[in-house]
Amino acid sequence: MSEQRRLAVIVVRNDSSTPQPNLADVMDLVLFSPSSIARYFRESAEDYFQFARLDFFGSYDVTLPMAPSSRDVGIEAARNAAAGAGVDLSPYDGTVVFAFPGTGYDAGAYGSSAFLPATADFTFFCHEVGHVLGLDHSYGIFTTGADWIDNNQPDYFPVYGDPYDLMSSATFGASDPTTTRPAADVPTAHPSWGAAPPHIARALLHHQKPAALEDKGRVVHVNESQDVTTTLYPVGTATDGKPELVVFHPTGEDAAGHGRVYVEYRQPFDHNAYSRWDEGLADTNEPGARDRCGVIVHTIVDQPGVTPGPVVWYAGRIVFPTPDTDVAVDTPLGQVHVGVTQEFGQTTRPGFVRVRVRRHSAPSLTVRTASADTTAVISTERRPHPGWEWAGDFTWETRETVRVTTYTPVTVGIGGTSPIDAESSVVVSWFVGGTQVFGPSSSIPVTLPDGRVVTLETTLHPTTRVLTITNHPADGDIDVPVVARASAADGTGEVFATSAYSVQARTSGWGSDWDRFMDFWYRITHPVPRERIGPPDPGDPLKRFDPLAEVARQQLERVREAYAELARVSPAVAENVRSVMADQERMLQPQRLRAVSVERRVG
Repeated sequence: MSEQRRLAVIVVRNDSSTPQPNLADVMDLVLFSPSSIARYFRESAEDYFQFARLDFFGSYDVTLPMAPSSRDVGIEAARNAAAGAGVDLSPYDGTVVFAFPGTGYDAGAYGSSAFLPATADFTFFCHEVGHVLGLDHSYGIFTTGADWIDNNQPDYFPVYGDPYDLMSSATFGASDPTTTRPAADVPTAHPSWGAAPPHIARALLHHQKPAALEDKGRVVHVNESQDVTTTLYPVGTATDGKPELVVFHPTGEDAAGHGRVYVEYRQPFDHNAYSRWDEGLADTNEPGARDRCGVIVHTIVDQPGVTPGPVVWYAGRIVFPTPDTDVAVDTPLGQVHVGVTQEFGQTTRPGFVRVRVRRHSAPSLTVRTASADTTAVISTERRPHPGWEWAGDFTWETRETVRVTTYTPVTVGIGGTSPIDAESSVVVSWFVGGTQVFGPSSSIPVTLPDGRVVTLETTLHPTTRVLTITNHPADGDIDVPVVARASAADGTGEVFATSAYSVQARTSGWGSDWDRFMDFWYRITHPVPRERIGPPDPGDPLKRFDPLAEVARQQLERVREAYAELARVSPAVAENVRSVMADQERMLQPQRLRAVSVERRVG
């Protein structure tokens, strides 16, 4: 099911001193270019809005009252100009007016029509056309987007407060998280037409046009009585069997949806063409910037001052990578916890996420560790191996090891309470050998149980709180406790996790020549089992198959390979065991194997 719309696009010029508008530019902008307004709604609204008629008229010169004047006046002037030119507007259920230049006039939607100044940007055009198509504003973070009182003082309102929705352009416009349309689609005379918006939030689209997502199978519904984990794909995936929205229905939800929770995943990928509209949601590395990809949460609440007046409200997010894997959402029906499974928390740009929505979440902290060693040989000597003196001398090595261990914290049920919009409201602290780690990098003196004082080098990521520890080999063996402490920003919900940093910094052992010799010896003492020899070559059925010859060939090949590797690593040892190799070559001749086989049968 879709909505059929019939729109008339009228182009007018309200200032005769400016160049005549190019109707073809507007036609490309609205319909024909690969990143047109029509294409945006097709890709962002699952092709729900069908333009049964989309016709273009103009341009016409019109006279408007002095700016600012209400948008309905501009719309009416454009319709009258078209009617005066013989255009019948009765078949259309909406009108979109592009005014050149239109500067200074009250712009936006008015009912099923819109007045758009040509000096505005593509984001504004899509937002207002969204109103024409029946979409209303989303809410959340307090912004000045609705401050229309000219008193030189900022006034803040929650409308336009969703940084992840077309219908809230006030929250993301200033920080410029938008994508940019291809240069070929943007006329040189109108560079502002290049700035494009993110997707329509799945939450808003489902709340106001549910069939757009339900008919395509993009929604998973979860009731409060269920405890399920759902795989969620990035908005714009547009693939059967890959949901893009989780809808949590709490007990007591009414017909208007009060208390409902929406969960979606916003992350663009090059292989996912429709996700291109979210390309600007990437990390800008700007402190406090809200343009971050991740799991986005909305809920349904009443618009402030309006009862009932259910609206879509931005409630929080989980941005990757982060130690904080859940967010607590305050709803009219109580608090709800939305989280991702732990394997995704510290992942950068996961291809999908697994989310869980539930009433309660017990505080916990898990630390994942991974180590990487760099070992260097600092001294060698030649000595015989006990019991193998006949083979000659082998290398005895003294080695030093530098170990880098990474500690990755993952928390559940701590902090993250909406409507906080920080990257994370979880505070993770680290203690190495009882000493707290500060700063992005530091040297930590640690006293060991045996009284030695060693120095460990640490790094601590400011956002992910991932800790790395590196030793100095000269300090010798080290084994110290590593403790992580996590809590909410106000100190509540404190939990701990204990790990350790352990390294044998100085070790000794036999070198690679001993390993190669033992491989050579193993292949002599462990020949190829006869049952591994395959059947005759089916490509040559007349060829006589000799199992003993095949055994000899494979076994001799294995031993020769090992001997060649031994000779490469230690020519002296290879020379010492040359007679052993010669015996193997003699024993593995097919004639010799047959003779031994006959002797065994006779015996």
